[in-house]
Amino acid sequence: MKILSSNKFYHIYGGSDRYFFELNELHCRAGHEVIPFAMRHPRNLPSPYDQYFVSQVDFWGKSSLREKVRAAGRVLYSVEARRRIRELIEDTKPDIAHIHLIYHQISPAILPVIRQYGIPIVQTLHDYKPICPTYSLVAQDRICERCAGAKFYNAILQRCNHGSLSASILSSLEMYLHHTLGWYDLPNVYITPSDFMRRKMTEYGVPYEKVVHLPNFVDPQKYAFSRDSDGYFVYVGRLIPIKGVKTLLRAIRRIPQTDARLLIIGDGPQRPELEAIKNQLNLTGVVFMGYQPTEKLKVLMSRAMFSVVPSEWFENCPMSLLESMAMGKPVIGAKIGGIPELINHGDDGLLFEPGDVEDLEDKISYMLTSLQRCREMGRQARQKSVSSYSPEIHYQRIMSIYESLVA
Repeated sequence: MKILSSNKFYHIYGGSDRYFFELNELHCRAGHEVIPFAMRHPRNLPSPYDQYFVSQVDFWGKSSLREKVRAAGRVLYSVEARRRIRELIEDTKPDIAHIHLIYHQISPAILPVIRQYGIPIVQTLHDYKPICPTYSLVAQDRICERCAGAKFYNAILQRCNHGSLSASILSSLEMYLHHTLGWYDLPNVYITPSDFMRRKMTEYGVPYEKVVHLPNFVDPQKYAFSRDSDGYFVYVGRLIPIKGVKTLLRAIRRIPQTDARLLIIGDGPQRPELEAIKNQLNLTGVVFMGYQPTEKLKVLMSRAMFSVVPSEWFENCPMSLLESMAMGKPVIGAKIGGIPELINHGDDGLLFEPGDVEDLEDKISYMLTSLQRCREMGRQARQKSVSSYSPEIHYQRIMSIYESLVA
């Protein structure tokens, strides 16, 4: 089977990109031909199809007024993406298209072209973009659902897009235009990695029969089980307010710093604020590691006691959580979004109320003082990872979706 696989990035920027590459690798190992379509970028991995990729655009870097207008036009309707996807389809004749993150850098303008050729479309929803102008159902660093019922003008009133009025107007216009054109109706099947997202999508009007819940997967052979640790725990992810890292720092302020050794792995715009909080609270056990390449990240995670996912938004199906479990590291996760679906509280990890500093402090203290129980939770986490989130199970379910559409 020839699979057209589209994602805005052809390098690993976040968990959704890692899933994109892992799924493509899974298909290639099974003998399918994967045809990627993405944006050009200096960090891209090599691809024989990169001549079809759309040109690079940077929405937040320094640029001229002309470049900003060009970028805005691309968000609304990318003529270049339509032309290049048509050329790619003409030259490769794919059987099915699997879409991931395409908004802004590529734009959903490619969807009607794909359907014109009679190619079925499957889209994995890594975020809430079809129902939220700014992806996350968050405004002013708080959960927000004011746009329910296609009231996308609320994105302007709240200045949801990085606090910028012009960017928020663009995001609102984008949603009204793409919904009016019916582009969000074009995928034959939406895949949601969490059941929470599936319920949220149908609540916002997406037909129930069109949405399939299929969790992400993790290859246990790439994330070796490790019972040992070097006496620290980890946070892995972007440093932005909705990830709850500020809550995490405040939760460990009363724990002796000889015990509360925390590695914060990842980067983002909130890092200076978080480093200031670390200094203010004298958290000597906290180390900001910044971005780490995949192999170094695996080593750091394999030597941890456990990991913490303190999110304060409707998290979907975090890859960092599944990877931690695969290595036999239990997870302390916020009881929000899709996170509770992945953790059996007290068996393979612990749950706490999102944003609750004292609750999170209690859970971290329990892990630090119950080392044998922590290891047992890690063993069960690994077992569940193999039995429930394996590549084999994921591949079988994905192919059943593909084959039903192609047939």
